[in-house]
Amino acid sequence: MDQDQLAVSIKNELDENYCYSIKTLAQRWGVSREKVRRLMQREPDVLIFASDPTPGTRAYARYSIPGAVAKRVERRVMNVRNAA
Repeated sequence: MDQDQLAVSIKNELDENYCYSIKTLAQRWGVSREKVRRLMQREPDVLIFASDPTPGTRAYARYSIPGAVAKRVERRVMNVRNAA
């Protein structure tokens, strides 16, 4: 069990003092990694570490999502799901 999974399994609630990965949130919410990426792209306070692509290579980005942001998005997404 990696550190992200441990943080989620210890408490069902997201920890505001922890930074989550795309993978962990996708597993928690039952959606694809791409869906989480799209949700987080324009969220304030999300850290995106991106590499500059050189010719012949692709760009990579690593997202670090603070727990407070993940909670905010989770509430917003769950409210939309429950309203539908």
